[in-house]
Amino acid sequence: MLTCEVSAPAARASALLHRLRTTAAVAAIVGAVGAVGAVGAVVVLASFGYRWAPAIGSGVLAAVAVGIVVDRNRRLLAEARSQFAIAFLNSPSGLAIVDGAGRLERANAAFAGIFQIADSRRDKTNLLDLFPATGRDAISVALQAISAGRAPGSRIEVCLSGDDGDRWLLAMMTPLNRADRYGGILVQLEETTERRAAESILVDQSARDALTGLGNRTALFRSLDYAVANGSIARSSVLFVDLDRFKWVNDTLGHAAGDAVLVETAARLRALVRPGDLVTRVGGDEFVVVLRELHLADDACDVAARVVETLREPMRVDGHDVTVCASVGVSIGGSHDETSQSRLADADTAMYRAKQAGGNRVELFTVPMRRARERHMQIDSELRGALRDHELDLHFQPIVNLRTGSFDGVEALLRWPARGEDIEAAIAVAEESELIVEIGEWVLAEAMHRAPGCLVGVNVSVRQLIRPMFTEAVLRML
Repeated sequence: MLTCEVSAPAARASALLHRLRTTAAVAAIVGAVGAVGAVGAVVVLASFGYRWAPAIGSGVLAAVAVGIVVDRNRRLLAEARSQFAIAFLNSPSGLAIVDGAGRLERANAAFAGIFQIADSRRDKTNLLDLFPATGRDAISVALQAISAGRAPGSRIEVCLSGDDGDRWLLAMMTPLNRADRYGGILVQLEETTERRAAESILVDQSARDALTGLGNRTALFRSLDYAVANGSIARSSVLFVDLDRFKWVNDTLGHAAGDAVLVETAARLRALVRPGDLVTRVGGDEFVVVLRELHLADDACDVAARVVETLREPMRVDGHDVTVCASVGVSIGGSHDETSQSRLADADTAMYRAKQAGGNRVELFTVPMRRARERHMQIDSELRGALRDHELDLHFQPIVNLRTGSFDGVEALLRWPARGEDIEAAIAVAEESELIVEIGEWVLAEAMHRAPGCLVGVNVSVRQLIRPMFTEAVLRML
């Protein structure tokens, strides 16, 4: 206990008391007597074993009290450092302090145990050498950014593969600043293997593709929704993979051969990506790959290029060498308001652009592609409405024999009055779906109705021409 008694005969005497609270609930008192010529001060500091007699001047009294406070603060700081050292060394979590290059300055026993580091080697070890290449680069970039003050910290999950299976660690890196000076980086390792195992259980049979054993669309959106919720979607890349010649395989070799191609494709994709990445089959010959903690365009496109190269290699199916190629769309993070649907749509849009360019290639999604996609969706919706509401029209262009000058018939040309005479963009949109078949059937019926007994030329889509019973349908209209 600390007590203080101050007496002064002067009427103008005053005192200022400051309390410094500590964990031991001990207070130090700073006293100041402001009266001129003040005498007769008595201070009893029982807890420290000091005693000052009366008649000490007020200035001396204040200086002594401040000295006691400074000494006490030094002891508190030393105790805090000692407590930190004890907590650091005895923590069950793996803890280490490293510099910006990853060199270990200090590590506790739990950290050394994770990587089997001998005591004599702790100060000769680099953090980057402890992780596989898949995590080393990401950790190196994070350490450099933290040490340069460009990042407040970082969290990176890394898989360590061993004879006993995969072990997942979450590395949490935090700068240790002392009086606005960089003082190293605290690295805390958290075991996440059990959490990973629990997540894998969530991907049950309802979220698994029966043919390939991959996750299906449900599994994909579980993963993407989780990434959106925890913010890691911005650090992930999505690859949308579509086989270019799969229909040819089904049509020529049969669906059993097509299934074999899908199974082989799934196996090749799994072998290509890292253990922590996700490969799913979302329908037909479409696959989606989620590359976790890989968000740089060059890195994602490199993986996509390897996908194209791998799937270009012939597959042995039922005694035949079958070659299928792939179009791959790549979507990387960056937008703060991303959703699972928007990220997948971006990758899908880029994949479609790759197919338009001839297939067997990679396309990286860009913002102009999104605007083109939105315009495409608007035209498709409005064109369907125009067909439903009878807003389309036919113009008939005469067909003239140039040798005789005789009138030989007419050609029916589709027009959309609400959009002017040129509807090539609308027809191009319709060609991408079964909408062009519906429009083609309407054109045929309308042309025969409005030009009976006349030779009429009608443009027919390939989609419409290859449909079963096309000839029979035209004969019925006649």
